[in-house]
Parts: sequence; C-alpha cells; structure tokens
Amino acid sequence: MRPHVLVLATFAAVCSAASGLAGRQPAPYVAPAATERVAEGPRTATLDPGYGRKFSAANTRPRVTISNPFMDPARPLFARAEAMQCASDGSVVVSGRAGFDKDARPVGTGFWRIAPDGAVTPVHSRSANAPTRTACGVPFAMSSATPSAFSLAADGRLLFTGAGAVQAVTPEGAVVRVAGAANACGDASAARPAFAVPVPGGEASRFGDDAGPPVEDGDGNLWVADQKGCALRRISKDGEITTVLDKDALCNDAKRPEDQPWLHEMAWDATRGELVVAGANPVATPVHDLYTTVFRITPAGGVKRVLFAKKASRVSPARQHLDGIRAMTVDAKGRILIVSQFMLFEQRGWDALQLMLVDEANATVVPLTGTKVRRGTWMDGHPMDGPSELAVFEGTRDLCAAPDGTIYVNDDLLIRRIDQKGQVTTWAF
Repeated sequence: MRPHVLVLATFAAVCSAASGLAGRQPAPYVAPAATERVAEGPRTATLDPGYGRKFSAANTRPRVTISNPFMDPARPLFARAEAMQCASDGSVVVSGRAGFDKDARPVGTGFWRIAPDGAVTPVHSRSANAPTRTACGVPFAMSSATPSAFSLAADGRLLFTGAGAVQAVTPEGAVVRVAGAANACGDASAARPAFAVPVPGGEASRFGDDAGPPVEDGDGNLWVADQKGCALRRISKDGEITTVLDKDALCNDAKRPEDQPWLHEMAWDATRGELVVAGANPVATPVHDLYTTVFRITPAGGVKRVLFAKKASRVSPARQHLDGIRAMTVDAKGRILIVSQFMLFEQRGWDALQLMLVDEANATVVPLTGTKVRRGTWMDGHPMDGPSELAVFEGTRDLCAAPDGTIYVNDDLLIRRIDQKGQVTTWAF
C-alpha cells in the first residue's frame, strides 16, 4: 500500500475510535460541499498527500492541473471517492466520504453531485458518526446503507446491492428494497417474487451478498451479476427475476476460459441495446497467465466476444498485452472504453496504466492516453495531467462517459476529466 493511501485509510479508524470517547458530543452535521469559486483559471499542483492534505506546492514530481474553479487544493473535499456515475444532465455523482474536521477525520458519508460547471453539492449524506439502523423506508441519513458501488436509474434512484437484495435510494432520500431478500431492510412483510438461491444455513436468499451493482437498460430492467459472477439475472419493472445466463455459460470448467464472459464490469450500450461485460481470469494451464475479455450480451442471452488479450504470453490475441481491467464504460456513441495496464514486453521501459478504446472490428485496443510518455520516464506511481498522449493514471477505480463525450476517471485520490479535445485535468479531490 502506498504511504499516502495509508494515511487517508486511517481516517476512518481514527474516527471510529474517537466516536466512543465518553462525554464527547458530536457537532451538528453540515454536509460538505464546494459551491464557492476559489479560482478563475487552471492551477498546477503536486500530489503529495499527508495528514488532511492531498497536494504540495513543491514541484518535485509530475504535476496535475486543477481545472475545477470550485476546488481548493488547500481544502480537499473527498476523504475517499468510492464510486462514480455520469448522469444524463452532464453531472457526475460520486459516492464515498467527504469533508474533514480539525483532526482530519471524515465528516460525512453518502453521495455528492459534481455539476458540469464544477460545483459540488450533497445528494444524500449523513454524518460519519450518525447512529443508523437497517430498515426500509427510512431516510438515508438514518440508514446503515453504505454502498461502495452503485448505478443510476433513469428515474433518479441510486441503485446498489447488499444484504442479499437490490436496494435503492430514492430521489426523496429513502432507502428501499427493489428486489431480493424480504428481510434485507428488516421488512419481512414486503416480500416480492424472486429467484430463490440456497445459502449456508438452509435459508433462502434472493441474491448473494456478493452481487454487483445493477445496470439499468433502456426498458427499465435491471441486470445484476450474482453468485460470484456465475449468474446474470434480469429484474423487470414488476419485480420478476430471470436468469439470463447461468454457471454453464459463465463458470463452466469444461469450456475454454476465453469463451466465458466475466462479469467484473458491466455497462449498458443504449445505441445497440446490449449489455457489455468485461473482466479478467487467471489461467494456470498451459502456462500461468491472465486473460482479459470483453463481451456483448443481447437481451435474449446471446454472447459475442469482442476482445481477448493475454498478459504474460509472448503472443496476445489482441496484439496487445493487458493486465486485467480496472474500469469499463460505454459512451453515447456505443464505444467501449476500458482502463488497463498496457504491458510493453517488446520495449524497454515503463508499463503504463492507460485509457483505451476497444476496436471491435479488429478485436484489439487503441490506447488514448500515455502513448507518448518517453521510455524510462520516472513516474513512481504519480498521476500527470496534460494532453492525453502524455497523461498518466495512478490507481483507477471507476470510469464513466458524459453525454457530450467528456470522460471522468476516479483515479485513486483524484477525479480526473478528459474533455472532448483530449485534455486531461484534475476535476475533483
């Protein structure tokens, strides 16, 4: 773990320990926000996290360019941005922890919206120390729901999975159960018909606790990766659950691993009306390797592979070597974008974490960033902004594309923005 990540990771532990001090009364909760302009133009800074900070003015490493006029380098907003989704109005919704008290502990947890002009406002949030309970219909401020991954529905709901069910935060701020285990929110009377799945102890759970965040299609159906990626389920608007692909199609030892979709990342392609899934699978024979794949899945369950790359083998079917997939999205034009480490086996130099376009016609990838970083350049895991061919990512966790083609990357401690001209800047932190 890098030192600066360790510093920020300790904030939650410090906060938990401090909350138990006898006689200490928490201050009234004010949701963190960034709604006042602090600059009129871009500013450069060096990522150098420490206790309650993320930047330093010292130009000792590759620098980032802060383009958001509402973000103050001296006052970071996000303690940690967990996940991110692009909305239809051009804004970006971020989940995670935000705000710092005088002891550099996170103040709030929940969801924040970054407007197209850069202003950051809370959507649904609560104090990091607030007492919570597991129940449906309660406000998010009172709920124990803390989704680390989520998706956006067309009606404004924030969708996530947990406790064996698909749940949502409504636009009004209530946490509700959409489908799954009747007791997911402590409400046994609200059971809906669902696909029963055996779980240890002889009970019946509607979804495994490992199910990923649902993806909504153009008809309002929700697609969920379940059972550790060995089942792909579709939930209709009325709650009916269909298993579109089961373990015979997804986790079949008799099939070649490159022919089986991996549901680690999912996105809906509205242009073609298909689900796009991506992932990576370690393969031990005939030689230890990592297989990276991208598939398209039709509503009827038809499967088509559009990318297959290897990491360690001398020859990769995609003509490029990839180290898995960090994040994946589909833009408004139906193009599949992924972030992966680009392995340069035939060159002496640096293996780059890059944003890539999946070239479906040729079953390969086209790097969009980092293509002109000189071999042997010392980066030491630090991000660098600038023209896309010189930009460098550090530890990408999420990726989304706005309707106008702007791309946002949740890159470890920073949310970065790639405009339509290919300029990479730091958008939020």
